[in-house]
Amino acid sequence: MSRRTRLTRSRKLPSYDISQYPRDNPKHADDIKEFKEEVALVNTLGMTAHYREGYAIKGWDGPIDQRDAAIHLNQATFHPTKYVIGVLKWLQTQPNFKCYTKTRVIGFHEKGVKVLGIGSKHVKMDTENGHVISCKYAVQATCVPLQKLAVRYHSLANRRKRC
Repeated sequence: MSRRTRLTRSRKLPSYDISQYPRDNPKHADDIKEFKEEVALVNTLGMTAHYREGYAIKGWDGPIDQRDAAIHLNQATFHPTKYVIGVLKWLQTQPNFKCYTKTRVIGFHEKGVKVLGIGSKHVKMDTENGHVISCKYAVQATCVPLQKLAVRYHSLANRRKRC
């Protein structure tokens, strides 16, 4: 089977962009304007996307009203475990590589000069068991987008308190 055939047979799903702001926040309108511009550009490039006002992500029943979405069709998917295994195999061939599995990080600190998100010279991570990991680069791998972790953690912590 050729590589092209494998790619054609790959599973494709839509992706959704929603504003990080509630609908009543003025910044929500800024996000929506940006989504509409992106959808127009994507379609001129020969891909398929559309904007849906009032669209709610299936299963989202949270108190924050974040409806409205840019929907990008036919997005390729990948098997995350196979991807991580491939990355780890490559990393193992790199000098000074260390991997800490089953290690929960509770604090993440970047030090050094930083301009436009580039140039941090040192990373320190505090672990749940009290250790500190120091390195030049770190990869944060989660199943929840990093900007949403605090919201999700707060929500889960509140549920635990009620149980």
